[in-house]
Amino acid sequence: MNHRLLLSLASKMPMKIGIKIYRALGVKIGYGTEISRGFYIDMCSGFSVGRNSFLNYGVHCYCGGGNSQIAIGDNVFIGPEVSMCGASHE
Repeated sequence: MNHRLLLSLASKMPMKIGIKIYRALGVKIGYGTEISRGFYIDMCSGFSVGRNSFLNYGVHCYCGGGNSQIAIGDNVFIGPEVSMCGASHE
C-alpha cells in the first residue's frame, strides 16, 4: 500500500490505531503520547515525539527529507492547527 495513503488513513483512525500505523511507518512515538485525529505528517522518517506528549487536531509536520528532523520532547502539549517544518537543502 502507498506510504502517503497509510499516513492519510492513520490521521482518520482512532488514536490507538493511528499510533500503531505511524510506528509501523518508522515514526518514533513515546509511551503515553496522544495524537488527535487530523494530525498530518509528511516524510515521517525524521519525526519523533517523546513520552506523555499531546498533539492536538490539525497539527501538520513536514520533515522535508534529507537530514531534516522534527523532534518533540517529553511532556509537550501542542495546540490545534500548528505547523512544524523541517527543511534540508542537501
